[in-house]
Amino acid sequence: MDTKTTTPRLTTESLGLSDSTQTTPSVSAVSTPTLESSEFIGGFPHKLSANLLPALSRDFPKPTDEVNVNEALERQPGRWSLKGQIKANNMRAQSAALRLDDKEDKARAFEQAKRELLAYHSSALQKHSGASR
Repeated sequence: MDTKTTTPRLTTESLGLSDSTQTTPSVSAVSTPTLESSEFIGGFPHKLSANLLPALSRDFPKPTDEVNVNEALERQPGRWSLKGQIKANNMRAQSAALRLDDKEDKARAFEQAKRELLAYHSSALQKHSGASR
């Protein structure tokens, strides 16, 4: 341990690992035989680092059809736009409120069915016990 500091530090000597031959496994082309070194560039998978240019600097293919701006602006917002997300959240809140009412209705229907089954069961028991006398 380091005696100069007031807080003890964990070292290989203090843990008794100074003569250990074991090391922490790491991911590299040497430690992982199936991993090609060409798959990693700077520690990142190649697919993640393939588009390092900003979106405005990239070359995108031209559209095959003519772009109709008015039609695009009149279209309903997509699911992942801000308006689409707000609309989805509102629909989710409405369906959650309806589900609460459904739970109450289901509980009432369950209690009614339970009463009917218990009444049928008790009447069947009475008929059976009355028939055996």
